Amino acid sequence: MERNHGSVAMHRNLVVVGTLAALDHPLFGIGPERLRFFVRPYLGLERFGEDRTRRRRIELGLPPMPPVIRVVPYGEALAIARRPPESPHNVQVAIAVGVGLPALALELALMATALVAGTRRALRAPHREAILVTTSLAAVAGWLVADLFMTGNAASSWP
Repeated sequence: MERNHGSVAMHRNLVVVGTLAALDHPLFGIGPERLRFFVRPYLGLERFGEDRTRRRRIELGLPPMPPVIRVVPYGEALAIARRPPESPHNVQVAIAVGVGLPALALELALMATALVAGTRRALRAPHREAILVTTSLAAVAGWLVADLFMTGNAASSWP
């Protein structure tokens, strides 16, 4: 599949924007499903005059928004700005941006602990039990991979 295909490029851009927002709000995040309110500064549109929020905030004596980082191509940034997403379409990034990096670390530690404990059990278990445990581990691994490509909110209003 082509790297800049519309859907692939859009999802890649959402993950990048979500990651930048998570890095700017590392401890507590911005709140679950609130990415739409924080997405514009990461799109870099103000370089093209599309977003005057930063300049206006400075004129009013308010602290400026995060600095512009040009990571999303202009046309794709406009598409995201027209209909901002609720989620970055990656569950791990959504956790990091929504509730902070400590919550992401906790989730990853929990999954790693389950995988390690399951692997140890499968190596020591009798044949039938080992098959059951191995199948369960494969399901957890599949779930983790699927989380890389989907949103955590089943009721999202963004297509």
